[in-house]
Amino acid sequence: MAPEEIPGTELLLQSFERRFLAVPHCAPSPGRA
Repeated sequence: MAPEEIPGTELLLQSFERRFLAVPHCAPSPGRA
């Protein structure tokens, strides 16, 4: 799964992580659980 093959998915994952990190959440991330 190289970022060159799926730049769209890579960007989505990065934005998702940034959102979770930016927003204070006490519950476990649904994607990581």
